[in-house]
Amino acid sequence: MTHVALAGLGNMGKAMAHRLLAEGHGVTVWNRSPGAADGLVAMGAERAESVADLFAAGPVLSVLADDAAVAAVFDHKTLAEAGPHAVHVSMSTISVAAGRAMAERHKAAGVGYLAVPVLGRPAVAEAGQLNLLAGGDGAVIDRLEPVFAALGRRTWRVGEQPWQANVVKITANLLIIHALEAMAEGFTLAERHGVDAHDLHELITSTLLPGPVYQGYGKEMADRAYLPAGFRTALGNKDLALARAAAESVGLELPTMSALHRTFLTAIGLGMADHDWASIAEVLRRASSTPASITTRPEEGISMALVPLVAREQIDAGDLPLIQAGEESFGTLLNTWLAIAHSPGMFATYLPFVRAVTGPGEFDQRIKELTAVYVSLLNHCRYTTSHRCYSALAKGVSEADLERLAAGDFASFSAREQLALRFTRALTVDHAVTGRDTSATGVDPELLAQVRHSFTPRELVEFVMSVGLWNALTRFHRVMDFDLDLGEPPAAVDAAV
Repeated sequence: MTHVALAGLGNMGKAMAHRLLAEGHGVTVWNRSPGAADGLVAMGAERAESVADLFAAGPVLSVLADDAAVAAVFDHKTLAEAGPHAVHVSMSTISVAAGRAMAERHKAAGVGYLAVPVLGRPAVAEAGQLNLLAGGDGAVIDRLEPVFAALGRRTWRVGEQPWQANVVKITANLLIIHALEAMAEGFTLAERHGVDAHDLHELITSTLLPGPVYQGYGKEMADRAYLPAGFRTALGNKDLALARAAAESVGLELPTMSALHRTFLTAIGLGMADHDWASIAEVLRRASSTPASITTRPEEGISMALVPLVAREQIDAGDLPLIQAGEESFGTLLNTWLAIAHSPGMFATYLPFVRAVTGPGEFDQRIKELTAVYVSLLNHCRYTTSHRCYSALAKGVSEADLERLAAGDFASFSAREQLALRFTRALTVDHAVTGRDTSATGVDPELLAQVRHSFTPRELVEFVMSVGLWNALTRFHRVMDFDLDLGEPPAAVDAAV
C-alpha cells in the first residue's frame, strides 16, 4: 500500500484520512491547528510537525479552505525545499486564477502537481464513493490511482492542465446551485397552491429528476431541516464568487449570477450562513408570504428631501425576508430601509455589512457605541442620533454618559475612550479640511501616533471602518430628512443636535 500524507483536517480531510487508514494505507497528517490530528493519530496515523515532514513521508494530498490557505501552506520556500520527487495533489475548491498560479509555483520549484477536487460530502468520502476530478500529468495520475481508488468510485480525467480540474469543480457546484434554486422556486410555487412539498419531491425524484442532488437536497427543503449542514450556505456563496470570477476571466457574463448571489446573501443575512445551502429555499418561501407584522405605509403625507418611502407592496421579493427579519428585531420598520429598497438587492449587502462592522469584534463595543453617537452629533443628524442612542442604551451605555458626550464633557471617560473620541472628531470634522501638505493621512501626526500606540492594528481597522460607516450613513440619513422611527434621543442629547 502507498504511504500518503494529508494536509488539512477539516470535515473532508478527516473523512479522507479515515478512509485511507481503513483501506490499509499508511497516512501522515498535519493541520495548522495541531489538535485536529489527535483522533487520527490514535487510529494509527503519524503526526507531521510541518509541511516539510509531509513531503518527506510521501505524496501530499491537501484539503484546505480556500485560495489563501493553499497559497500560505504551499509557499515558495516550502516547495523549494520539498525535494526532486515530491508530489502535491490539491483537492481543495479554489479559483481558476489560484489554480493557475499554484501550477506555475510548483513547476518553478520542480514539484509534481495535480489538482483533484472531489464531488461528494464527507460521509461519501468515508464510504470511498467520491468522484475525483483529476487535472494534470497523466503519468502522475496513474501512479496515484491506488490512492484515488480508495477514496472514490471513479477518477475522471478532465484535462492535462491542473487548473482545468478547478474549472470543472466550480462548474459542477454552479450546476448544483441552479438545481437548489430551481427546487426552491418549484417547491414554493407548489406550496402556495396547497401542494405538499414531500409529495412533489417524491414525484420529481421518481420520474423527471432522480439523482443525489434532487433526492438529498430536495428532502431537506421538503422537511425544512438544514442542520447539521453537509455544505454550508457561506461556502456556497464563496463558490458563486469563484464561478463569477472564472466566467469574467474569459469574457463571459452569466445572466443568473446576480440573482443567485443576492439569494445567498439574503440567506446569510437571515442567519443561515452555517445551515446547509439547501436553506436558500427559505428566502423565497419567506418572500412569497405576506407577513402580518409588516404593514403597508401609505405615501400620502410622507415628505422626504430626495425620495418617497417605498410601500410594502413595492419591496423587491428578494429583499423582503431581510427587511422582515430587521423589523422583527427592532419592533418597527425603519425609514432608512424603505428608502434603500428603491435599489433592489442593495439591502442584502447593506444589512450584513452594517452588522459585521458595528457588532461584537476585536474593538471595545462600548467605545464603538460612544463614537457612533458622537459621529451622529458631529453631523447634526437627529435621525442617526436617535438610532445610535437606542443602540448604546441597549448595550449598557448610561443616559448620563450620553448627556456628557453631547455636552463635550469627556473627563469621566477612560483614557482610551477620550482618545477614541478625539480621533473620531478628527476623522469626521477635521479630515475633509486637512490638506496633504499638512498630513498625508488627513490626521494630525501626533494624534495618529497616540492612536497607533494605544490600539492594535485589528482594533484600528474595526474602529476606522465603524467611524467611516457612520459618517456615510449619517450623511445619507440627514440629506434624506427621515422622520424618527425609534423615538426621540434623550432630551439633553436631542438639544445638542
